[in-house]
Amino acid sequence: MSNPVVGDFSSSIEKFWQSKPLRSGDIAVVSGLIGSKKYNGSRGIILAEPKPDQKGNKRQPIRLFHFNGKVLEVKVGNLKPSQDLTEWTIPEYKGTILELLKDPRKQMIANEDNCGMFAAKLWAEMAEKGPAHPLTIDHGVNLRQVITAAEGHKFYWLAMDAIGHHLLIEKCNGHYRVYQSSVQVHDFGYSAKQWCFGNIRKNPAWVKWGGGKLLSDKDVNDLLDLIVRWQKLIMVVLKDVLLNAVPGLNPEAIP
Repeated sequence: MSNPVVGDFSSSIEKFWQSKPLRSGDIAVVSGLIGSKKYNGSRGIILAEPKPDQKGNKRQPIRLFHFNGKVLEVKVGNLKPSQDLTEWTIPEYKGTILELLKDPRKQMIANEDNCGMFAAKLWAEMAEKGPAHPLTIDHGVNLRQVITAAEGHKFYWLAMDAIGHHLLIEKCNGHYRVYQSSVQVHDFGYSAKQWCFGNIRKNPAWVKWGGGKLLSDKDVNDLLDLIVRWQKLIMVVLKDVLLNAVPGLNPEAIP
């Protein structure tokens, strides 16, 4: 199976983006400015709902990705919703994270096989280019609700230290991609680059979630189900096995 190109999925929801009203948190493109033409084509995050200015023109504040995060109050007619392709695009690379991992300048990220180091390096790179959304995994977080209910372009780092694994999930309007790596020992393991562009068919996880393929809600729900099962199993092992071996400790007293 060939790797998906940047625009694989953009045409299917183009009409949605053209008619989508801009809300706080959406990504938009500035266009049609006359007095400040240098900002035309710039992308940024909408900060609030439209409000009329002194002349009655409705304007929305947008924080630009470039120009040092400058905030502009722009007429709503000069703001266009970013199409799906644009929202997946990292400005410097004019493509998706897959394009970033192909970049010869970023091979220290692409060739990383330590999942924690890969996640940290990629997270740092993405945080410089656009909105990143950290997710703290604890007993009060509903992973399914947080991830699948989110709109727009989101990037989640799931740190599962109890099982020694980290992975990243990127979401854009109902489509997902999963990124990860695993320390290479003998015939086991793979770099982030191999996860995205290689052929690791002997690995069931790669077959289901790897290869840079676009994933559905069902695919990601299956992954989240697996994570939840891991969490429950870890708690059973912790309370019923490990903590019972500690003298004078009552595991039931631990939340």
